[in-house]
Amino acid sequence: MKFGKWIVASCMALSLVNMHHVQAAEISPVQDVKLRRFSTQTISVRWKAVKGAKYYHVYYDCGDGDYKLGRTTKKTYGLITKLKNNTNYKIYVTAGMTQKASENDSQPSEIKSMKMKNYRRTIVIAGDSVVEDLHIFKKTTTNMHSTANVKIVGIVAINSKTFRTKKDNKGMTGIDRVKAAHPYRVYFMLGLNEIHYRPWKEIFADRKILIQHLRKQNPNVDIVWCATQPVTKAEMKRAPKMRYAPQFNKQLEKFAKKNHCQYYDYTSFLKDKQGYLKLKYATPDGYHWQRNTCEEFGTHIGKFDKTLDD
Repeated sequence: MKFGKWIVASCMALSLVNMHHVQAAEISPVQDVKLRRFSTQTISVRWKAVKGAKYYHVYYDCGDGDYKLGRTTKKTYGLITKLKNNTNYKIYVTAGMTQKASENDSQPSEIKSMKMKNYRRTIVIAGDSVVEDLHIFKKTTTNMHSTANVKIVGIVAINSKTFRTKKDNKGMTGIDRVKAAHPYRVYFMLGLNEIHYRPWKEIFADRKILIQHLRKQNPNVDIVWCATQPVTKAEMKRAPKMRYAPQFNKQLEKFAKKNHCQYYDYTSFLKDKQGYLKLKYATPDGYHWQRNTCEEFGTHIGKFDKTLDD
């Protein structure tokens, strides 16, 4: 019995030693740190996740050699705020296991620098005629974000292919208009004019081309793919294949992740218990939105937008 207890105790001690070695294992340095101008006084910092790290610490220095801790987060991005205009800042990131900075944190990442200047970022919401309605009801964009210039690019009867091929009377396509705004972030709201009749493989191929267009102009642009909305019960009878919207949205979420984009499903507030678009939110055609819908959407997307930065 005593020998058996000794064996158990030894195994437990060995397990504790192994756990200690795992916890004390050196954490790799943070890689691929990228800086983007967020406002005149704010820099957005992003980096790749480090295996085994629970927290990240972002440090900055304004040229005096004295680095300060600007942010601690569990995410792989964050804002450094209250910076001075016309001042150059150097920034690096460390990874660690504790919220408080520790000597066991990783070695610093490569140092990146940026000089502050006057800047107001632009967010674009792009898509079909539902998006065009957002432009009509101005309160949508004022509900969305107080620090960004929000631009709407909505085109009637557009889909993922024609958004880059159909030209307006000025010779510009939808994607041309988006690029002309030099956006910091783009929300795409497409699907109503395609998921019920176009092969999904073609839709995703076209959306990948839209991504390529934007990243050729700005490799760091944020791209958010929005879920396809529900329609009313009456509209579902007219276009029965719209019932596949939930399945399409699941594939869209996977597509977004695979292509290093964000996915945003805002549709829960629109749906009744059966999953149809609530009549109080719909116009008589069964899929366009009333004024109150657009304004409530602005509040929802505004809250989501802040989570991508904070």
